[in-house]
Amino acid sequence: MQATVLYCAGLVDGTGQAPLRDAALRIEDGRVKAVGPIEAYRPEADRETIEHDFRPHWITPGLIDEHTHLSLAGDGRSYEEMDEDPDELLILAGVQNLRRHLAAGVTTVRNNGARNRVGFLLREGVKRGYLPAPRMLVCGRPITCTGGHMHWCNGVADGEMEIRRAVRRLVHEGADLLRRVEGRESDDRIAGLWKPQRDAHH
Repeated sequence: MQATVLYCAGLVDGTGQAPLRDAALRIEDGRVKAVGPIEAYRPEADRETIEHDFRPHWITPGLIDEHTHLSLAGDGRSYEEMDEDPDELLILAGVQNLRRHLAAGVTTVRNNGARNRVGFLLREGVKRGYLPAPRMLVCGRPITCTGGHMHWCNGVADGEMEIRRAVRRLVHEGADLLRRVEGRESDDRIAGLWKPQRDAHH
């Protein structure tokens, strides 16, 4: 079994324990197998073990970005201007943003809304290995009322039955989570319409 050992000046494991200085991290089958002092994990002459020395750098767990909109380019344009882009360009913007996240140390993202099937297609591309990227959790199209926030993602649902259909459709498409949004003018009466969303898939 081929293993990889990484050496670093220090390691933070995310458990709350004190940082470990002069640390080694052993990876087998793509998963962290063990961590500890360098001397304890330095392999003997072994052609099956790959070593990488990252000193004087530190190793930490991957970061999590829990609120992203990967298909939005972040180039200074407004929602209305980005709404004019076809889905194909939104996917390309998503690919660029996934690469930027990974380069910044983010290993898990939660995509909180994209138009049509853009979010699902990005996640499928990552699963197929088309690009190195963080793990993705996807909600698909945010559910909103007519004219509500992010209505251009085409997740508009007015009334109890439309909300139930929208939820079932997203669950069928493989949504990892559901998101509902409202218009700025929403009040308690509009908010009350969202109760069916919480139990529509039961």
